[in-house]
Amino acid sequence: VLDPKNMPDSQRIKARIEEVLATLTTLPDGTKEQAGATYKLAENARQADKVKEAEQLYTQVIEAAEQLGKTREWGFVSDSYSRRGAIRVGQGRWDEAIEDFVKATVLEPSSAASWSWVGTSLSRVENTALRHRVIQTIAAIEVERGSQSTFHGQALALYEAAKWVEDPSAKRPLLHNALVAIDKAL
Repeated sequence: VLDPKNMPDSQRIKARIEEVLATLTTLPDGTKEQAGATYKLAENARQADKVKEAEQLYTQVIEAAEQLGKTREWGFVSDSYSRRGAIRVGQGRWDEAIEDFVKATVLEPSSAASWSWVGTSLSRVENTALRHRVIQTIAAIEVERGSQSTFHGQALALYEAAKWVEDPSAKRPLLHNALVAIDKAL
């Protein structure tokens, strides 16, 4: 048996993927353990720059959690949405990516990365109806706790959202909430 410390990165990742695959055959379908193992496979594939495989594996995790009604209970589901969204950004699939980032933000409102991705992605979304839905959804999210980065990301997303709103009565609450988030970040 090779010592993992002496293995090159790609061999270590391959060995880890094979190890996780072996556990999948012993776990019953639809369990948190199987979804967690699939998440680890997705992470390993992403680190190995196998983005298509990683995207498919993150999708399996998300679908399993949705089918079992466990999206909020399993912490790695929010990360799966966020990581799949980042893969889609890399492929220029902004509309799909922002939907993933919004779902990640709804599931984990304290995620600084998800908020920042929403803010960054909003200007790239071409579908006007989707942009409107995103703005409505993020405007309704309340962040009760979070880091300075969380509130900074939320402020960025709300500010970017306000840029797309023409009606002053709808724009004001977005900008007000962006200021509140900035105050929390300071």
